[in-house]
Amino acid sequence: MLSAVMIVGITACGEQEETVKKAILPDREEFVGLTEWNEAMMQAYLRPYWNTREIYNETIVFIGEEGEATLMYMPDEIESVKNFGLTEIYKEGRDYTINGNKIKRVKSGKTPYWELDDYYLKEPNNPQAVISVNPAQCAYSFEETRYLRYGEQTVFTSKQLAVTYRHSDAFDGKMPQGQTEKFETIKEKLNGKEKIKVTVYGDSVGVGCNASGTIYGGNTKPYMPDGYEMFCKYLERVYGSKVEYSNQATGGWKVENCIQNYDSRIKDRNIDLLILRIGGNDQNSNKDKFVMEVTILINRFFNDHPDACLLILTPQDCNNESTWVVNGKQVERWIHSAVQDCDRKDRIGIADAFSFVEWMRGKGKKDCDWLANNINHPNDFIIRLYTQLLLTTLLGNDFTEVIYE
Repeated sequence: MLSAVMIVGITACGEQEETVKKAILPDREEFVGLTEWNEAMMQAYLRPYWNTREIYNETIVFIGEEGEATLMYMPDEIESVKNFGLTEIYKEGRDYTINGNKIKRVKSGKTPYWELDDYYLKEPNNPQAVISVNPAQCAYSFEETRYLRYGEQTVFTSKQLAVTYRHSDAFDGKMPQGQTEKFETIKEKLNGKEKIKVTVYGDSVGVGCNASGTIYGGNTKPYMPDGYEMFCKYLERVYGSKVEYSNQATGGWKVENCIQNYDSRIKDRNIDLLILRIGGNDQNSNKDKFVMEVTILINRFFNDHPDACLLILTPQDCNNESTWVVNGKQVERWIHSAVQDCDRKDRIGIADAFSFVEWMRGKGKKDCDWLANNINHPNDFIIRLYTQLLLTTLLGNDFTEVIYE
């Protein structure tokens, strides 16, 4: 019997005791063949990374002819290694080798890769996105200042691989938790098959950057829609409700921009559930300013929509090999602090994206494995994670139930 460990800290008399709960991994399931977006792909892609044995199309990238990449879990069985678009199949031995959870490119192999000097540039390739390499975080040493290559649409996903595998590892990170008590009115409508209206607001990740089936991801195979559309389609499929989806987010926005544009984008809109993705562009803010702005935005929303619910998605960091800083851990804490100051916190849930991404880093994965523009826009693999976290926060065990011993 395979299990994950959940540790609950209890403080008493200045000392901390630990209660260990062991979560049982679900039974193995047969792999489903996936080529491009359809119902079967959606079901496979929404299996929570923390509560499944089968991982579909985990993305990696090779830097150098004999580059090496890391998987989240130790694979028991590799079902396939494909290109990002799922149109090419690569062969073990000829194209790559596997050692534990490490995949290494064969020098004469056919898999795409980045030449070292094409990825770590001597000059910026885009004057509007000068991304200096942080030597303290970079996997390589250079005599001169280097710059990370930047690009949107298919520039980076065209070099990424998609690995499907089965594993027996226990998830040992912070277990995502349902917050269903915050969304009772939404659940009542879903259970009653009533129509609900979902609006997304915030920055470029709120827009849907860079899902492969959008213009931001190049509208290319496997044509996955943005995660919020996937979120709504899941609710429709499971509950039989009509979900009306509107996206009012804009790339580059800070929280102050959300406030400035609130009246034209949100105030008079009919909303049951607002999904708010903020914090990704507020790297130059400070706690007091950020918390104040988030509190203002939330209070204005509930003043105009007293019966609605709010679901906040926290940001991940920028590429940690760069000098660009978002400090997702700090912003995640600021968001929690702002919510605690709100009168309607009983109707606000928070999906902590940073915490899971940090766990992935701790397992050895590189940010370039999952970034679609190499700085802050996620590819399909991380957009799927965001959707899994949002659904878990909203639905709890009705989406995925972690069984403990």
